[in-house]
Amino acid sequence: MLHRMDIDEQLARAPRTQLTLSNANPIKANLPRETNNYGAPHYANENGPIRPALSRYEFKQHFYYGSTEIPMVLEALQFPRDPEREAQGLPSFPYRFEHGTATRWVTQEEALLVFLKRLRTRGSCIIHLENFFGRSMGYLSEVISSVLDFLASTWIKWKVEHLDTRVFDNHRFLDYSNCLKRHGLGLPGVCAFIDGCFHPINRPSASVEGQQIQEGFYSGAKKSHGLNFEIISGPDGLILRAAGPVPGRHHDVYLAEATKVRELFQENGPLHGLSLLGDKAYIGFGTDIIHPFIGAVPGSLEAFINEHISCYRIEVEHDIGGVIEQAGALQHPMNIDTQMPEVWFRAAVLFYNIHSCVYCGNQTAIRFNCPVMSLETYLSRPAI
Repeated sequence: MLHRMDIDEQLARAPRTQLTLSNANPIKANLPRETNNYGAPHYANENGPIRPALSRYEFKQHFYYGSTEIPMVLEALQFPRDPEREAQGLPSFPYRFEHGTATRWVTQEEALLVFLKRLRTRGSCIIHLENFFGRSMGYLSEVISSVLDFLASTWIKWKVEHLDTRVFDNHRFLDYSNCLKRHGLGLPGVCAFIDGCFHPINRPSASVEGQQIQEGFYSGAKKSHGLNFEIISGPDGLILRAAGPVPGRHHDVYLAEATKVRELFQENGPLHGLSLLGDKAYIGFGTDIIHPFIGAVPGSLEAFINEHISCYRIEVEHDIGGVIEQAGALQHPMNIDTQMPEVWFRAAVLFYNIHSCVYCGNQTAIRFNCPVMSLETYLSRPAI
């Protein structure tokens, strides 16, 4: 039996190394750092936006994508650029406008890296990014706002707010249904999962309407102010739609009616003849949204069916958790009047799907053995 003194001596003699995941060299530790050039000199030299250079593991921890995948994501997102400036080797992404004319420019890669780092950083301020990029807070704020505005007006609008029927058509939903059937779900026609997602926000400040704004966003069930999104995810782990939001006080049924879920099951809709799998909140949707039995007696057939389908429906919760986990910015409540939490949530969903396409899978896709589409297929609609 070891005494406390023996344990203290062993700890004192043990070799100590400092694991560094931040953009700084290890302190008081002579550890070799892998800072090779991975085909992108601006990531590893002194003139690049990141100093000192990051190892492969550090880079992916900071930006959610590896250094070799960033050019692929940039090409797919089609960031706006100025061909004349690009031909001269100058930064071509505009991030500040005065009287409708761009006056400040940055490279597309640096703009994307700044935005991804902000998306990955937990907290409500960006002061932590100043030392990381060696840039001022005002510069970083303008670049982040410009990228967020571009994403909100293009990809988020088509890929997150609405169901893009150009990609997720009836044929793809039939493939989803066959995938779940092969995996043993046993409910014919079920092709995807649906659930509400409560995203907390800071308490809205008082305004002309007074307490009515605060009461509208307060959820008695969650004991917090927030927004409700409606999430539809497929067996490949992609979030097909994150509709909404509505104020947090409303129920999932109100959210489904507000986002016009019933239109998806109409004759010309992509889900015509198919069904979604939801929880007990969708009791009034008939066979369009299959839900567990209400009041099932323990040990009965209804209780067994409820337990069986809950093992499948839980995957939509895993997808929502994946979005929150990869986006540290969502883990700290934002102000609805100044920080646009609804846009940040949709942006996190977009990059979660892009990550699944780039790395060919996620937790849900592996479980159902459902192949994920390529990034070119997912972002097939041109950014207009």
